[in-house]
Amino acid sequence: MPELTHEQEFAGPQSSGLAKAAGLRAALTAGSEELFALLRDPDLDLTRSALKNPNLNEQHLLSLLKRRNLPEQLITAIHRTAPAAGNRRLWIAL
Repeated sequence: MPELTHEQEFAGPQSSGLAKAAGLRAALTAGSEELFALLRDPDLDLTRSALKNPNLNEQHLLSLLKRRNLPEQLITAIHRTAPAAGNRRLWIAL
């Protein structure tokens, strides 16, 4: 088993918490192309944050809805986004 460095030994949950916070911030501020990659991530908290991104559009939501593992709460959140309001293609996909 490899030896841990001093930084790795004491990083623990704080570093994973910081990484999670950085990922959530990235989801909120990502550009259009980055959003496609973020919406493929299995982390549902990251996906919920991406739904609040002002760059989110119909194509992103249609791409997200192709995933088969979406819980009901996330589908409801997608339905409540601004791009989905009054959009027939998204309504059918939902």
